[in-house]
Amino acid sequence: MNRSEFLATVRRLTATTTVVLVAVAASVACTSDKEREAEAIRRYGHAPTRDPNLTLQPDVVLIDGGPKSIVSASGDGLTWTIDGSASGVKELKPGKVMFASAYAVGRVVKVSRSKGNAVVTLAPVQITDVIRDGHLKLDQKLDFGSWSMQEIPDHPAAVTDPGRQTSDDPAPGSSGPSAPTPGAATESPTDPPAGSPTDSPPGSATESPEATSGGSATTMAAGVPITLKAPRFTLVGNQHAIDLPKPGPAGDSSVSVGSWSITPKIDGRNLGFDAAYSPGGLKLFLKFRAALADTKMTASLPISAGKISPQASVLIDGIKSVSVDLEGGSENGLLDNQRFRIEVPVTVAQQVVPIYGIPTTVKVDFRLHVQTAFSAKNSTISGSGAWELSGQIGSVGGKAPQATMVSVIHSLTDSIQGISVGVNGLVFGAALKITWGLGTPLAIAGPYGKLVVSVGITNGSDLGIVKCRGATLKIVGSAGMEADIAKPVQNALNKLFGAPVKSADAPLASVDIFSASRVVPDRPICRG
Repeated sequence: MNRSEFLATVRRLTATTTVVLVAVAASVACTSDKEREAEAIRRYGHAPTRDPNLTLQPDVVLIDGGPKSIVSASGDGLTWTIDGSASGVKELKPGKVMFASAYAVGRVVKVSRSKGNAVVTLAPVQITDVIRDGHLKLDQKLDFGSWSMQEIPDHPAAVTDPGRQTSDDPAPGSSGPSAPTPGAATESPTDPPAGSPTDSPPGSATESPEATSGGSATTMAAGVPITLKAPRFTLVGNQHAIDLPKPGPAGDSSVSVGSWSITPKIDGRNLGFDAAYSPGGLKLFLKFRAALADTKMTASLPISAGKISPQASVLIDGIKSVSVDLEGGSENGLLDNQRFRIEVPVTVAQQVVPIYGIPTTVKVDFRLHVQTAFSAKNSTISGSGAWELSGQIGSVGGKAPQATMVSVIHSLTDSIQGISVGVNGLVFGAALKITWGLGTPLAIAGPYGKLVVSVGITNGSDLGIVKCRGATLKIVGSAGMEADIAKPVQNALNKLFGAPVKSADAPLASVDIFSASRVVPDRPICRG
């Protein structure tokens, strides 16, 4: 080979190598772009698109690129940093509705600029603030074991009474075998009420006082009245001032809410949580589970002229049983009594492929409510129960289907134990809500079904002639079509935005699945 032939061969090889390298680089870039897009969808949901089968409200602004245009979100999911070059960003101004993805939808409250990007603060919306005309339908199997879980670190998550109580301070609680008599307004059935629960038919469970107000109650325990007081609650948020973290697989990750450690328990067979509180003299260990089988959510949401049709429906199938396990202890008796209400700052969700260009998500939320009524130092109380359920939770044309409690799997009343020279009580309410819709991690708007289980247990004194034990149980199913924002969170948002935030005033449909009280032994002295 002469010199000219050699140089020609080198040039051909160089050109071929260059083409190969460019192709490889393009392939890597393409793969990287797809991975980034998949990660953005997993984190924030799919992007919206316009579709002739559905009409959006005129003030809705679609952000081009959807989740790919989202730079970051604040820890409460209310403030979003959007790529300043994305189409639609320049249209954003207070009063408009931003729609960037299933998890980035809301009424614009404030817009500012940072490093060429738009920083947008959103207030929660109802689904009719986004959709003017259309008909969305869902028929989704709920395989919770494959869902993702995301902490909302700056969620205004807990309403709690941080103060102590004395013997002069009345507070609602379950201090005797009979259900407490509230001295303040009762909670609405959409919140975890709490009474003094059980598992046998006679009697009924009372609900706890409204969680945002103080109140008093007097209960009878072995013929001795005990009066306790519940001061007003204080909002407790987890202010970390960090971005919304990436979602991870649903499992056993714990989150902190004040002095509480809460661990959502989610797999293909169960939904629930463990909650533990032990910062001082008061110790609480609580468990709630809903057992599942072939769980499914169906919904039909016809909207015309910005109003949801009365024929809208939502149904949740496959909740087969519920159970609770309660343990409490007090070192200081009356001084340890407290009351808590907690919005668990975790969202468990599954993205839904866009329907007529509208991306949505199915989301699970938990809420719990706890009251203690210890009357003696160095006391303990515990109890557990499980109940089989049948039927559906939801609403069809504004009416709830008839869900029923089939049988007692494990008696709560018979399980009550404890050691004390006084009468002690513990009230626990747990709410499980499943919502299909769009919005922000803090507030999803759309059809939902909710199951609320409220129990209360009382254990008499070891010094009494008769040691009385009592319990009450109330199970409520409810459903609605609009964003159901917990009252304490709604109040916090009202203060943040300086204007009322929309929330459903009451569920569209509600049914008492079961309500009962029981005391053992069944004697007048224990019935109060």
